[in-house]
Amino acid sequence: PLAGDDFSTPLFDPELVSYYLQHSGMVNLQTKRGCPYRCSYCSYPHLEGKHFRIRNPRMVVDELERLKQEHGVERVFFTDSVFNDPHGEYLKLVEEMLSRDLGMQWSAFFRPQGLGREELALMKRAGLYALELGTDAAADRTLLGLDKRLCFAEILEVNRACLEERLPAAHFVMFGGPDEDDASLTEGLQNIAQLDISVVFAFSGIRIHPGAPLHQRAIEEGIISAETSLLKPVYYFSPLLDRERMEQTIEESFAGHKNRIFPPSEGMIRMAVMRGFGFRGLMWDRLVRFPKIAQ
Repeated sequence: PLAGDDFSTPLFDPELVSYYLQHSGMVNLQTKRGCPYRCSYCSYPHLEGKHFRIRNPRMVVDELERLKQEHGVERVFFTDSVFNDPHGEYLKLVEEMLSRDLGMQWSAFFRPQGLGREELALMKRAGLYALELGTDAAADRTLLGLDKRLCFAEILEVNRACLEERLPAAHFVMFGGPDEDDASLTEGLQNIAQLDISVVFAFSGIRIHPGAPLHQRAIEEGIISAETSLLKPVYYFSPLLDRERMEQTIEESFAGHKNRIFPPSEGMIRMAVMRGFGFRGLMWDRLVRFPKIAQ
């Protein structure tokens, strides 16, 4: 695979950039490829390689400057599999952004582990305005089932740091994955309640991707066969609980909470309404309401 500095510079076609800005208010950019984690459902290592291939921060910021100067882009989303690599290379990019004084806002996908107030404050100074967290499961049992290699206490710690830095955070959680049962569902919903004003997007079942470890597990458990076509979505549901009852339980737990989204179609409806009012960007960040700071 190509090293990070050998990636082609993106072609910022004016027509395409204009389309993205019109429909989403932001443009996407990748600062690295690959992923060293082994989350059982994920195809990133299969598609992009099992190691981070990181681009030169100066090259990335050059492209950000081009987007702003040539296309008027004010907001960017970094589409790396994980922005905050464990060796802290991402902070070099953040420092480069600060040194150029870009004045751009940005967001990214983050792993909810090893992020403290110091790192968050630095990124906020560089334009970070919201975080999308790959929480993926809400109980230690199901985190282990996904081979996430973190525990919910770490997720809570990162969430707490985000709130203390007044940075909106969204957690994406999949219910019904490997080893999910009634007890882990109950524990997971109790854990989610501890996330306070942060947003939670919940999903039922996990799509099975070719090459991901979950694919083999689904075959072994008889959920699919080795010949099952995965061209159209096929989902894994734990055989240890009833899907319909699980979904009803999630809906009941989320009822009355504007920052808890389930089913996903509910989120799509809300976003469509907000677009109708002219909102652009992530939009979910507007669901987070921080208390006013006393004067």
